[in-house]
Amino acid sequence: MTPNVCGSSVLPRRLRRRAAATALVTEVLQQPAAVITAATIGVLADAVAGNTRVRFDYTDRDGVRSERLIEPYRHVLRNGRWYLVGFDVGRADWRLFCIDRIRDLTPVPGDHEPQPFPDLSIERWLTSDFGRAGTAEEGDPRPSRGVISGRRPG
Repeated sequence: MTPNVCGSSVLPRRLRRRAAATALVTEVLQQPAAVITAATIGVLADAVAGNTRVRFDYTDRDGVRSERLIEPYRHVLRNGRWYLVGFDVGRADWRLFCIDRIRDLTPVPGDHEPQPFPDLSIERWLTSDFGRAGTAEEGDPRPSRGVISGRRPG
């Protein structure tokens, strides 16, 4: 019998064997820098899908705590660490949050008009100093004042 692999019940027989073999022989040697819960990712995913704001306590890299009201846009895995990209309502700016520094995450009911993302892609936004620097292939991206949370007093 084949080991249970995510989605294996819907895969064709040939792909089920390959997925099972891959799962059997794959070993992860480096764990993410910090562990986050599936519940946290689930709440964020539901908020993005449902166009819902979230409120949470955040501790920046200097240990400064603050309460945030965010319109989550996406969560991304970058360099082994999970991040939340979202519009910070209280700071009226786009921010990047380390998800492992988020505590007491709560969806906030109510309607709101979401802010449009300030760039063509998250990767471009991240690699262009959060929209402040140009990129080699396309020139300056759309303007943005976003920063990594904790790098600039906010």
